[in-house]
Amino acid sequence: MSNTHTALNEIHSTLRKWKPQSNVSKRRKRRLLRTISVWLESKRKRSRRKGRRSHDLARKEAARPDSVPFSIPQQWPDIPSSEDLKYDVFRFPIIDWHYRWQRPQHLSTKWAEDGHRVFYFTMQTKTIKQEDATFSDIASAMEVNPLGNHIWSVTLCSHKPVDPYHSVISHPLDYQYMLWSIQALKSYFNIRQTLSVIDLPYWYQLVQHFDRTSNKILYDCMDDLSGFGGVSPKILELEDELAEKADAVTVTSRVLMHNRKKQNENVFYLPNACEYSFFSKAPDTLAPELALLQKPIIGFYGAISNWFDGNLINQLAERNPDWQFVLVGHYYRELVEAFDSRSNILLLGEKPYSDLPKYLYAFDVCLIPFKQNTLTTATNPVKAYEYLCSGKPVVSTKLPELEALSSHIYLAEGVREFESAILKGLHESGKEARLRQEFAASNTWDERYAELKAIVSAVLYPKVSVVIPVFNQWSLTEGCLKSLLNSSGQHHVEIIVVDNASTDGTRQALATLQHPAVQVVSLTTNRGYAGAVNIGCQLATGEYLVLLNNDTLVPQGWLDRLIRPLREQEEIGIVGPMSNQIGNEQKLDFFASGDTQAWNEKWLDLFYAVNKGSLRDTDRLAFFCVAMRREVFDRIGDLDSRFTVGMFEDDDYCERIAREGYRLVIAEDAFVYHHGSATFKSMNQEQWQQIFNRNKSHFEKKWNRSWKPYPWPENIFDTASNGREAAEIVRASGLRCSIVAGKPDWTESPAHWKKLVRTLLDEGHLVIVYATSFCNQAIQGFKRIGPHLYLTNESDWIATIKHSVPEVAWIEPQ
Repeated sequence: MSNTHTALNEIHSTLRKWKPQSNVSKRRKRRLLRTISVWLESKRKRSRRKGRRSHDLARKEAARPDSVPFSIPQQWPDIPSSEDLKYDVFRFPIIDWHYRWQRPQHLSTKWAEDGHRVFYFTMQTKTIKQEDATFSDIASAMEVNPLGNHIWSVTLCSHKPVDPYHSVISHPLDYQYMLWSIQALKSYFNIRQTLSVIDLPYWYQLVQHFDRTSNKILYDCMDDLSGFGGVSPKILELEDELAEKADAVTVTSRVLMHNRKKQNENVFYLPNACEYSFFSKAPDTLAPELALLQKPIIGFYGAISNWFDGNLINQLAERNPDWQFVLVGHYYRELVEAFDSRSNILLLGEKPYSDLPKYLYAFDVCLIPFKQNTLTTATNPVKAYEYLCSGKPVVSTKLPELEALSSHIYLAEGVREFESAILKGLHESGKEARLRQEFAASNTWDERYAELKAIVSAVLYPKVSVVIPVFNQWSLTEGCLKSLLNSSGQHHVEIIVVDNASTDGTRQALATLQHPAVQVVSLTTNRGYAGAVNIGCQLATGEYLVLLNNDTLVPQGWLDRLIRPLREQEEIGIVGPMSNQIGNEQKLDFFASGDTQAWNEKWLDLFYAVNKGSLRDTDRLAFFCVAMRREVFDRIGDLDSRFTVGMFEDDDYCERIAREGYRLVIAEDAFVYHHGSATFKSMNQEQWQQIFNRNKSHFEKKWNRSWKPYPWPENIFDTASNGREAAEIVRASGLRCSIVAGKPDWTESPAHWKKLVRTLLDEGHLVIVYATSFCNQAIQGFKRIGPHLYLTNESDWIATIKHSVPEVAWIEPQ
């Protein structure tokens, strides 16, 4: 048995004995035990395969997404041009695309028409029975098929068959294969920013694992699921969690609005609608099976299920033998058996959506004969809007959501009221038809999509104003603007560049910029950093303000990570990112540069993964890049322009924000590259020192206290000078410690070892990885990669920690 296997068995045994007190710790214990158990079981199975052990291990390592590219099946469609494409839409539906044409298909089509790529997932998966399938196996097995322009059907892989309506995902390999399928899809289509629209809470089990900085969640709540028979209680529990955690919730009825408002402040009423151009035009020919029917025809189309009041229809047919009742739609035999003795009830079964007008225009009166129960009380019938397109009289059960339409629809309760309303409809004068059609014409899916688009833009992707003060250094400004325009995600971003009377050609270069998102303000005198920022902020119209130096470069996802804390916690007043070059605790302890760009993408991926969602409170932020809500800036006021040129205006502003009771935080999962003090580097030392001393004096007089230098990056091992002191620091941390002996360059370590490290971090371990380099850059001493994760090349220190701290777990790959 390998050292690794032994170590993991020891960890597993220790964890089983650990008795956590809190529910959170108990869940963490179960999750870690499950992860290690799955790993150990897979290891045992591989060991039993004689002659294939080395081959299987190499195959699994090479097949991980972060190891090598995978091959795509030839049947996958070509990638469309990315020009003008916006965020991509993942539709996690409640029905398959071809099952019945309803709200999910209508809105998905509108997104596609608006230039978004739409990926519509199928309700069933493709089962992969192998327990050792690789990422490449899954990528090759999943299915992607075009449905229309910019719309694809996607069938995910799972280990076992799934039942989205009645059960939840339970097998770890189902999770793995489904998430791998999505990762393969994103890799192939180069998907970066996604909006996941969830119709059925079942899907939240997957979506909750997506990176929230590159994925937004919209729950489109169409029904009260508790009203459907057979829905699993676990699905209903998931719905509550989804409603609470979603970035926004849209509902089809006011009843649902009332219920969901208790769970999420971003709930929006978005009722159903109609395809007016389709339903308002009479077809050339009516349905042939209705051609010889006697008049009048009282009609219904839609599903005939347990919410359909068959008893009402039966009584109406019995009392009115001269009326012909035509029911179009799928039905369950046990619900319509009573109709067998009625010659004036015609059951026609399911018909294609494209044929519905042929039946609708044969009706003299349209019905919505629903029972009154939990489900129908919260429903907003699409057919009501479609019926109204034709101008036909509509008689419906008294449903709360249709009360607003009572001037266009007859609402009834019981047989006699229905009968009376139908008679009124049959004897109308004709002017009512025009009013119904006018109403329908103002409630189209185009109208609904415009409302939805406004909700998504305002709530999920709010407007952000980026203010960039510049003075000379055009090459840096140009690089900053290029990275900013390429990396701001889907937010509505306005960029305000304030030129402080540059003399090197910057003014002329800015004048040639022709981009709708960029606004240039050219000053005739240098107002200094504070003065330029104040002018830019006064012109800004965004909900959020970002002050950004021109000597910066920003990567994908930077903006979401930066403003997310402000959106989630109102007590936070201002946020700053981590950086490679800055003179305070925002400076990274370890940074890896790239060959073709400022940062190494593999380093950035790990940085994002291990720091995900991490915030650190501070009392000062460097203003090379900060974000705040507009309301905070309005409350605090302009930067103090008496701090001439620059320096200390950021200290001053942080002091003012803190005194108003706001928190100042560092978003440890946000990164902005900083060239570092480009403006001040152009000065000689004497000039710099004079400005520093003058502004420092102003700060100290203003606040009646001495200024203190910034603290340096946090690293618990900074004070250690030998292995014994490092071991004492480990003991004093109070954290369970695991030491992982990776490959010399941690970048080359197998993906499942990296996953184990991330799992240990999630469970609150202090993790020390022994490696001599990362992304081909040497590791010297202990380098902090993220909260509780350190890389070190100090082998002697590691040995001392291992032997001095009995609780330390030692994990070594084969």
